[in-house]
Amino acid sequence: MGKCFGITRYLSRCRREVSGSIFCPEHHRQPLIWLSFLIFTVGGSFASIYGVFMAEQAPQQASATHDKDQSYLKGPIHVTFQDGKTYDISFGFNYRIVDPLKFHTNAGDFNQATGVLVPLVRVALVRVLESHSSTSARSRRTVISSHVMKEVSPRFLELGLELSDLGIESFHE
Repeated sequence: MGKCFGITRYLSRCRREVSGSIFCPEHHRQPLIWLSFLIFTVGGSFASIYGVFMAEQAPQQASATHDKDQSYLKGPIHVTFQDGKTYDISFGFNYRIVDPLKFHTNAGDFNQATGVLVPLVRVALVRVLESHSSTSARSRRTVISSHVMKEVSPRFLELGLELSDLGIESFHE
């Protein structure tokens, strides 16, 4: 013979005498409520922590640093053309926010911007390399950088950003 562990609507313990159970017939569903509460709070907490600490912040190993005035992104690219030429390129670029309202409306935050800007520069870099594939691209690194900057600068402005510098850090054929 024991007392009921149920909680009344006035947030006090029931204290009815029960035999063979720890809950009286009126409170027999409370363990299910407690269990669901625990599952959703612990499960939700785990999902939040996983999302913050374990998820990828940007696709394909791009890295970003942000200052008060300027941000720097860099990322790798591996390109194989139909004629068999392959390039491994590491690039980086500096940008700054010129229109905060446009930036937050179109790009969201810095992590979302990384997911938009790095692929944008990658696509432009592939296009420029395709158009300059007949010449030695290694000797024309600055020309390729300037062509990529010209191609992506209008898109950056649409996002409320200004591209201040774009450089090819390593270039291997």
